[in-house]
Amino acid sequence: IVFPGNFLNNLAQSLPVFFLGKIDSQVLGYYGLARRVIEFPLSFVASAVQRLYVKELTDEIKSTGTGRRSYIKNLKLYGVIAALLILGILTFTKSLLPILFGKEWVPAIPYVMILGILFNVKFVFGGLSFVMVIGKAPKIAFIWQICFAFILTLTFIMCEQFQIELINTVFAFVISG
Repeated sequence: IVFPGNFLNNLAQSLPVFFLGKIDSQVLGYYGLARRVIEFPLSFVASAVQRLYVKELTDEIKSTGTGRRSYIKNLKLYGVIAALLILGILTFTKSLLPILFGKEWVPAIPYVMILGILFNVKFVFGGLSFVMVIGKAPKIAFIWQICFAFILTLTFIMCEQFQIELINTVFAFVISG
């Protein structure tokens, strides 16, 4: 049931790698570093909180037929966690990145900061996406993945056609993402 949606999700998540690699391999390296730096702490938080959320959501759907209360409660919790992580990224990236990875990664700082916002927003809503499957809305999730892939592709094509600077291309990717 979820295979088509998962396939499209993986395809959409791979599009930035394809387009950024086509534009500039160095920026692709910055993108990869940003993903590792940001997703590392998010994975710990997500796995712990997500298990509780799925249990709470399924129990609420069984009893009330909807998971609205669990969704809103966890949306607030994920939002607070993401806000704290974004503040940390914006505050400490400039000083910590060169210490942890070396001075050759200093040009990656703006990319890590910009992509940090996107990855945290994805953390908030990606962690809550069980509502799409459990809440019996896989068609909506499937349509969303098609639209998302189309929007990302269109964003990168437009940036390439108008010869937008690399940092602005990444910023456009974050906005469209």
